[in-house]
Amino acid sequence: MEVGKLMELKILSISLDKFDEGTEKALLQSLCGLRRLRNLRIDFWLCESTMIWEGWDHWEPPPQLREFCIFDVELARLPAWVNSMCVPYLSELRLDVVVAMEARDLDIALTFLQGAMPMLTELELLPWESKYWAASDVGLGHLPLLNRVLVFLDCEGATGRQVEEEEAAWRRMVNAHPNRPSILVHRLREGWMKRDEDDDDEEISAKDHVDGNGADGNSAYTGQEVLHLRVACIPI
Repeated sequence: MEVGKLMELKILSISLDKFDEGTEKALLQSLCGLRRLRNLRIDFWLCESTMIWEGWDHWEPPPQLREFCIFDVELARLPAWVNSMCVPYLSELRLDVVVAMEARDLDIALTFLQGAMPMLTELELLPWESKYWAASDVGLGHLPLLNRVLVFLDCEGATGRQVEEEEAAWRRMVNAHPNRPSILVHRLREGWMKRDEDDDDEEISAKDHVDGNGADGNSAYTGQEVLHLRVACIPI
């Protein structure tokens, strides 16, 4: 039976072993018919290589959507409907967005508009690399139920002073929220920081450094940087 014919389907989890233009068209066509869908998870881990997918710009999510998670695929931009009122119950969002390095592009990609996600309680941000994305107003004040924020700072190439300033900036931003959410800041790849006494000197050697997530210290991305945006909420 074709997935698109399951009109009453509310929970859907898909694992794909290949992805091409035909697969994309068939998938989006099927999803367009699932207007009662609440939970959608798509996993591309079986695919041979990481891809950039732009198809979500043409998808209108069902208004009851609460969970939207995509794994092992990169999106060219944050879908426009994320920052709209067409998904008022969206409470869990997990996706990878490939963004330009310029700060103004990052700000645009990560600004929560008023009324966009009223049910959001927990926000997790992983700016790669932190030195290219200074803490700035991402619209936390538009998240009325926010009570917990996690920030993962990439320390590679920054000095200890820069990391301290960046962490302090994030804490000030979160503390300015009316709810006074709790904030937890994790520092990744600290062994690749520069020495404070000479920012232009060679970086601290840490070839065998392992960060807090257990990943090796080598950067996994070149050229464009990948920014993970993970949003989670206690089930409604």
